[in-house]
Amino acid sequence: MISHIRAVLDAEAAYAVDNGGRFGDLECLIAPDGCGRPKARPYLERPIRSGEERYGYQWRFMPRRPMEPTPVGDIEGFAIVAEPSRRANRHGFAADQSGRICATDVPSVVLADGTIRRECRTLH
Repeated sequence: MISHIRAVLDAEAAYAVDNGGRFGDLECLIAPDGCGRPKARPYLERPIRSGEERYGYQWRFMPRRPMEPTPVGDIEGFAIVAEPSRRANRHGFAADQSGRICATDVPSVVLADGTIRRECRTLH
């Protein structure tokens, strides 16, 4: 579970280094050539798609889009959320562009603006 979240965080960090500090949509991490980076290798090999259920969790990638126009796929921030889809899983998990990974029992751990609720306990 946490390894999948870390994989997205690592991919976003590498993408930002290669993209002038700007993060990328999930699709840009998977296929950077579609986002104007024809020579770039994929940053994320085995992605969990937003909206996908895997390992008993519903996954969401929530990009925070900038107010001003930007190149295709560029975002200013993001949150990754894994919410339990079965009762057997008690905790939800989330992470954002800061690299913070947290766990919570609170549903809807990410607010509408893409920030993570304070109630989410930091794991590292």
